[in-house]
Amino acid sequence: MIQLIIALVTLGFIDCLNPATIATLIILIPMVKNLKYSVIFIWGTFITYFIVGISFYYGINKLIKSFIVGLITRYTFEISILGIILGLVLLGVGVKFSIKVIKIIKKKESIKEVNFIKIENVTPKAIIGLAIISTLSDAPTAIPYIGFISVLLAKELSLLVVISILAIYCIIYIMPMLVIYFSYKKFKDKFQAIEIKTKDLINKASVYSIPVICFIGAMWILSESVVALIGFVH
Repeated sequence: MIQLIIALVTLGFIDCLNPATIATLIILIPMVKNLKYSVIFIWGTFITYFIVGISFYYGINKLIKSFIVGLITRYTFEISILGIILGLVLLGVGVKFSIKVIKIIKKKESIKEVNFIKIENVTPKAIIGLAIISTLSDAPTAIPYIGFISVLLAKELSLLVVISILAIYCIIYIMPMLVIYFSYKKFKDKFQAIEIKTKDLINKASVYSIPVICFIGAMWILSESVVALIGFVH
């Protein structure tokens, strides 16, 4: 049990230092009309991460993988064609953003003036969707979480104990977000400087990263789709 507690605390605190989720919240807080709406994002993240943990614990990821493999085997041709179309579209998006970057470099414009990311006010429903999407997008790379679930699987624990332990882990996971929320309430003026720097950093990164990500994604999807199509034809 001591080993489990050590794993819970250690892996939980490592996992909670999630830059993507923290940055999302830093940008989100000033966007919402009511500060209490940001709590929806925090608890939406908690619930989603908790459900992901329960799902991984009971092996739903294996069922999903089996379903996807079966789907690909049955509709190889259709999925290959769809993949090629998607790859070409992504390639076109990469070219479009590359042209923008080239124009920026030639005109020597300030990256700060470029606004690829448009931030607008959001509704509570949109915040819930954002919490779910941002959490699920990080789930496959949540190595500490997966490692902790592996530790749990090695123990013979009841469902109630598993639920309680995963809930504690998820509370640790959202702790930095709670700290940010209460810090913003107390030091709103100072927090705005952090918000501006975070937006600026993401905006700068997006200028160069979007074309690269598009090209890498397009090449991967096209290569996989073409290989699958050739295999189907032969």
